[in-house]
Amino acid sequence: MVNQRIVLIIANPNDSVIQFFMKRLGESRSQIHKFRLLDQRRFAQDIHLCDAYWWCGHSEKIAHEQVAGVWNRMVDQHSEDNPSAQAIETFATYLMNSVYPSVLNRPMAGLSNHAKLYQIDLLQLTRLQKIDSLMAINSTPRHLGLSEDCIYKSASGVRSIVQKLQKDDQDRWISEPVLFQAFIEGINIRVHVIDQEVIACYCKSQAVDYRYAQKTEIKRIEIPSWLIAECIDISKQLGLVFTGIDLLLKDATYYLLEVNPAPGYAYFDIDGEITNALVYYLTSLCKR
Repeated sequence: MVNQRIVLIIANPNDSVIQFFMKRLGESRSQIHKFRLLDQRRFAQDIHLCDAYWWCGHSEKIAHEQVAGVWNRMVDQHSEDNPSAQAIETFATYLMNSVYPSVLNRPMAGLSNHAKLYQIDLLQLTRLQKIDSLMAINSTPRHLGLSEDCIYKSASGVRSIVQKLQKDDQDRWISEPVLFQAFIEGINIRVHVIDQEVIACYCKSQAVDYRYAQKTEIKRIEIPSWLIAECIDISKQLGLVFTGIDLLLKDATYYLLEVNPAPGYAYFDIDGEITNALVYYLTSLCKR
C-alpha cells in the first residue's frame, strides 16, 4: 500500500524565502502535513537517497512514488568538499529533471537565466517589447560606444545591483561578462506566475534598482488580460511553473527585463497572495 502522497521542499532552511513560506504555512496549519522539508545541508549526514526512496534520520522513508511534486529551492551547491553530499545533489537533480511528475521548477528549466541575454533572445513575444541589450567583456563602455543612457548588471544568474552608467565609467575595463541595457525611466512591475495564477505589483522608488533603495513602495496592481496571458506563455516557453517576471511600463508600452526561475518572492508578498497561490498549487498535486 502506498503511503500518503506528499510534496517535497528541497532547500536550505536558512533561505529567507523558505523561512517566509514555512512561517505562513505554519500559521495556516491545515496543509502543513502535506509538505516535507529536506534540509540540503544534511545530505549524507542524516538524509540519504537511493533508487527507491529518501530516508531521513533513523526510520523515516519517503518512497519516490509517494512524491506528488517538489518545490526546488536547491539554488546553491553546498557539497564541494563532500563527495557523498554532492552525489545526493546530483541524483536529486536527476529525479527533479526526469522522474518526479511535477517540479517547481525543474533544474534544467532554470538554466536559461544563467545567461540573461540568451534567455531574452529565446523568448517569442507578442505585445511585450524587448529592451536593446548588449553583453560585453574585455572592453570599455567608450570603446563599445555606450552612452550614459543605459544601465548595467550581471549577465548571469548571479545577483547584482543594477546601476546606471556614469561619465566616470566610460574607461572602466570590463573584466567579466556584463549586460548593458537601454535605460528606460518608467514604472517597475513585478509579475509572479504560479501555473495559471498571475499576481502583479508595482515597485516605486527613486533608485535605479528599487531592491536596494532606502524606501520602496510596493502595491498590488491589476494588469491587462493580454499581459496576463503573455506572462503565462513566457513561463511555458521556458518550461517553468513559478516565475518572477520583471517589466517596465512607459507610455503605455510594457518592456521585458528578465525572467527569474527561482524568485525571491517574499519581498513582494505584501498580502500573502503569492504564498496562498503556491500552497494551492503544490497541495493540488497531491490530488492528481
